[in-house]
Amino acid sequence: LRVTGVQTCALPICVGVFTWRDGTEYNGQVCYNKLTGHATLSWPHASDSHIDTYDGEVEEGVRHGRGTFIKRNARGEILLTYQGDWVQGLRCGQGRLSFGEAHIEWYEGGWEHGCKSGHGKMQWQSGNLYVGEWLHDRRHGTGRMQWLGDNHVYDGQWREGKQHGYGVHVWLAQEVDEALSGDFVLAGRLPTLNKYEGEWQHGVRCGNGISLYADGSRYQGNFQNDKKHGPGMYIASTGHRMEGTFIEGHLMPTCTPGLPLGPSPSPVLGPGGEDMEEGSLQKSPRTKASNLVAEAQVPQGDKYMLPGHPTSVDARDR
Repeated sequence: LRVTGVQTCALPICVGVFTWRDGTEYNGQVCYNKLTGHATLSWPHASDSHIDTYDGEVEEGVRHGRGTFIKRNARGEILLTYQGDWVQGLRCGQGRLSFGEAHIEWYEGGWEHGCKSGHGKMQWQSGNLYVGEWLHDRRHGTGRMQWLGDNHVYDGQWREGKQHGYGVHVWLAQEVDEALSGDFVLAGRLPTLNKYEGEWQHGVRCGNGISLYADGSRYQGNFQNDKKHGPGMYIASTGHRMEGTFIEGHLMPTCTPGLPLGPSPSPVLGPGGEDMEEGSLQKSPRTKASNLVAEAQVPQGDKYMLPGHPTSVDARDR
């Protein structure tokens, strides 16, 4: 340890500069011979010669209180900036973490033991935005997520970063105006393409739910592993109903006791039992042209997995 000088000394508080052999430097207050008070700290990295800095409150040489930490690369460019509360060297309390020089990607909200916890708001570089509850750096609890580029919005429950519990997922029909980026677009301000309201498990639709489609048709029933599975009912925009048991998205034909298994006399899905979300319904061999099967088309796009689903940022936030 090398002490380069004491600027002022009015016991019990002094101000000085302390430098360690590895290049770590403390420039600030000393209280009762302890590195406590307001100070500026810097940590050089021998591997790439960059220096991390901290400016704020310190208790016995550890970041504690309010302060700003900046991490840079070997070229001196800012990798991340944190402004907020610290407890024993860890982010804890309320604070804002931003990435890069432009600060386009950021998180603002609660922290606990260095992890995002409590209520917080995060925006990714893509413009995707989440506002809600966090636990151990993952979306956990109740929150609202918007995938800006794909015009999808989910509002509901989360567990360990995935949709889990009850929630509403809306697929919007048109581009989001650039002027609205960085904030939520309420579903009511843009036409809805498709909508799912119901139960989720580990990021997929599972349990009871309702799917509403842009043409006015709807499906109400059970889902499993993101497909219609179990008892359900499909109602076309014309009011025509198809009710029965679905197996992995396919509506099963009915069977009358004592008779061979065959297609229902009611309109059903195509000979292969095509999933209504993958394409339009087809006429079975026994249906007539007057039946309203062709009108029961379901729009494309009823999928929960979305491009740009945020997963990569947390790996850089350590």
